[in-house]
Amino acid sequence: MPQFRCAALIVVFLGLAPPRAAVHPNILLITLDTTRADRMGFLGSKRGLTPALDAFARTATVFTRAYAQAPVTTVSHATLLTGSYPAGHRVNDFGAPLPAAVPYLPQLLRDAGYRTAAFVGSLILDPRNGTAPGFDRGFDVYDAGFRLRGPGDDRYRSVERRGEEVVTRALAWSRQPASERASFLWVHLFDPHDPYDPPADLKTRFAASP
Repeated sequence: MPQFRCAALIVVFLGLAPPRAAVHPNILLITLDTTRADRMGFLGSKRGLTPALDAFARTATVFTRAYAQAPVTTVSHATLLTGSYPAGHRVNDFGAPLPAAVPYLPQLLRDAGYRTAAFVGSLILDPRNGTAPGFDRGFDVYDAGFRLRGPGDDRYRSVERRGEEVVTRALAWSRQPASERASFLWVHLFDPHDPYDPPADLKTRFAASP
């Protein structure tokens, strides 16, 4: 039974190998607000909307049966970042605070020695203006800088940031001089959300079929 002998040899070699120090991986979490699954190329769309995600999906694990716990940005992100249902984390609407006692991934990672940063595309997830209180817990850097929109204000200088700007800020943070600490970086993109105002190149490309 040679196959069993080979298996036994592998176990022996693994058992004799010197122990290695635990390696903490860098973690990048990207969330896309109000994005339909059926617009993803890797989930069947033929419109060519998501070439970068499609390329990534070819070598990634893709979950085809994942469901939002609520059609509300803060509630869904609280679920993602706590691993619990809304009844557990008790964020059930905008302005509902994330309780300090609820285990929260950024806090757990920072306590484990991670550098942690969040770069979000909308005031909706800004913990400082009252819509998402407590969401900055556990982050060394939470780059928001939003303000309520006044008459004549540019949407993208007040309540929202274009994805390009969010990603540029996140990349600048990630390229800081390397340290021994692993990093957790959350990048939230709001561009697909109402008022459905795509950048000029995409607006032109999809003018006949927004």
